[in-house]
Amino acid sequence: GTTSGHADESVAMIRSLLRDTESELLYCFESLRDSEVSEEDLPMIAKFAVRGTPEEVRVMRKKLEALLEDCAVQSGDPEDSEHYVSYTGVIAFYPQQD
Repeated sequence: GTTSGHADESVAMIRSLLRDTESELLYCFESLRDSEVSEEDLPMIAKFAVRGTPEEVRVMRKKLEALLEDCAVQSGDPEDSEHYVSYTGVIAFYPQQD
């Protein structure tokens, strides 16, 4: 039914997002391999786990949502390539499966 079709679309979207992210990160690392860049200019990759009460986890989720809102606001003028640099980020926050 409908739920199965929606789940299939979600799985396809997740796979596409992760494939694109992997490709972009590998390209970024390749292009930076022989250059002199500061630590701040290197890609930042982290996997983390949060363990807490349901309320503590809700607070962490709200912080991540606020970060996403900040990123949307701080997008700059896409036509002004002289004064802006572009970065991409991916956040996944989901219940750990035991």
